Amino acid sequence: MNVPVIHVHSQSDKGTIGYVTFMWESMRMLANHPEALKLSLHCIGPTATERLKELPQSRTYYVPNAERDKGMSGSTAHGACVEHAVQMTDDGDIHIIVDSDTVVMAKGWDDYIRCELLDKHIGTVGTTYEDLGGFTSGGGNVQTYKGIPNVVWMALSPAHRWRDLRTMPAKGDDIHVTNEGQAKVYGLPVGYHVLRDVAWQIPEYLASRGITYVGWKQLKPTKDAKVLKGLSDYHEEYHVTVDDVPFVVHHRGSMRHVYRGDRISQSFYAAVDKWLLEEKERPTRWQWQPTAENAGVLQAMQGTKEQAAPRLAEFERLAGQIPAYVPANIDNTPPPSNVPNVAGWLKATLDDKGVFGRYTQPVPGIIDIAFTPDMAGKHLRLEGTVSGVCVTLPPVTGRPHWMTVRNMTAGHVILKASPGIRELQVPNNVCWQILVDVDGVVRVE
Repeated sequence: MNVPVIHVHSQSDKGTIGYVTFMWESMRMLANHPEALKLSLHCIGPTATERLKELPQSRTYYVPNAERDKGMSGSTAHGACVEHAVQMTDDGDIHIIVDSDTVVMAKGWDDYIRCELLDKHIGTVGTTYEDLGGFTSGGGNVQTYKGIPNVVWMALSPAHRWRDLRTMPAKGDDIHVTNEGQAKVYGLPVGYHVLRDVAWQIPEYLASRGITYVGWKQLKPTKDAKVLKGLSDYHEEYHVTVDDVPFVVHHRGSMRHVYRGDRISQSFYAAVDKWLLEEKERPTRWQWQPTAENAGVLQAMQGTKEQAAPRLAEFERLAGQIPAYVPANIDNTPPPSNVPNVAGWLKATLDDKGVFGRYTQPVPGIIDIAFTPDMAGKHLRLEGTVSGVCVTLPPVTGRPHWMTVRNMTAGHVILKASPGIRELQVPNNVCWQILVDVDGVVRVE
């Protein structure tokens, strides 16, 4: 039987690798057709991009400029990753966008999604935000949209176009719900404001295109949850069908809580492990079959797949390439005797690649950072307990080059490019954009 492919998308940084690994293992374990699953990981920084390459049936993509050091916060980086993911849709496959700290709970979950999207012709199904007056939502009049799937766990039908969806947040610029039309679109009463969090654009996107949806009600551990019963209401649980089957749970806060590393995470995964141990021994809960009724949908999916193949091949060729860099030639030999050392430790990274190690001792007073300049810009991050270190940058051999420098050491840092020309003193706890030209190093203001 030719089973339609389900293409899962998630995001990860170096701190959430454990979460996403378990998420994918659980999906494959409980699927009726694990061979028809594939995973794309849209990564924040090169570390996750490299470390997650070994997951089965997966590919990793470096999302350009999504790191916190390059101006992205947690939500904006998340939005950038989701937007990167939707550019891979419209290819004849079912696509699902999931948070890395979600876990599926139901055996045969993949066939349930096929039944909902291909047989019932629902446009999208998935998790929803907490109702008004909840543990996190509170009673204020600025709220996320309600009752409509969000990108915590959202399955997308191949019968609709998704590449035009934009997902970047715009917090602080809320939408005022002023009429019943808006109230119906966003699921909020007139007079409320819509918080423009990640993928706040979904309700209007669905409404303007006539895309149907089913949103799963969010359940809390102290009330209706089954898997997470008795835990903190910080977590989320979602059920499906009239039989109230637990389908997916959401840890939340994966960038703040180390995977299984603190009490909140340990209690969550203890409950999940217990449920999964029993669930994997159950008979499958759903089974999808190709029929005369869904034959037309399958034929259309195959046609779309053939048409989209060249576009997807080009996107995958270009997507997520890690910018080239030339690492510094670093060793642990003592500096020349005429260069004084400085007390403390120093860690230096260039575009998230180490160029001076945390445990390299002694720390010389002058450190060379070697790389090939380009006008795309670099980011240098300096951390440690040292103060007054002088960092030399590549001199100008042709065109000027620029970069951002974040100084998280205990004191100022001096930047210079060549002896005898202008140098720049960067205070601690700041991030500056600088330009290196024939006159030396200057701050761009």
